[in-house]
Amino acid sequence: MRKAAQTTLEVCILIAIIAAGLISMAVYMKRAFQGRLRTALDTVGEPYSPTLTNSTMNTTEHSETEKGIVDQQDDEGKPLTTHETISISNSTREGFEEIGEYDKEKLF
Repeated sequence: MRKAAQTTLEVCILIAIIAAGLISMAVYMKRAFQGRLRTALDTVGEPYSPTLTNSTMNTTEHSETEKGIVDQQDDEGKPLTTHETISISNSTREGFEEIGEYDKEKLF
């Protein structure tokens, strides 16, 4: 009887240690899942809710293009014509965007 009680106690302690390990790892697993979810959402684009998004954005775009033809000669003295295009673009986005809580959104 004493041997059976000792075995039962050992099994209970082993189960408690395994449960404590799983509970302590749950925090890290949750953070890892949230990190992967955040990465996936960042690749999709910016969040948007038609009913809860409040934003004011100013987008400024500036671009310059220069085109030219350069006449040169190669090593043998034959004429070479090079078409050259240089494009410079700049886009600036300023403002704010505020998205309400997801659980307040009415989807249907």
